[in-house]
Amino acid sequence: LGDSSATVRQRAAWAIGTSEPRGAPAPLVALLRDGDAQVRRTAAWALFVIEDASAADALARAFRVEQEREV
Repeated sequence: LGDSSATVRQRAAWAIGTSEPRGAPAPLVALLRDGDAQVRRTAAWALFVIEDASAADALARAFRVEQEREV
């Protein structure tokens, strides 16, 4: 999740979302502030799929400040 490549970060976020972990990993939550819109969108999707209530506040904050319509 800390790779310099946006594509790698996006794919890692997708993989976490599809693996159905028990909770939202902190590095995935951190991707909500990534510089790449696709990475932020995939991180938000993964957190939605995981359904970890502890990520709800971070998701709400991210949606309030998000400038990209696609995210």
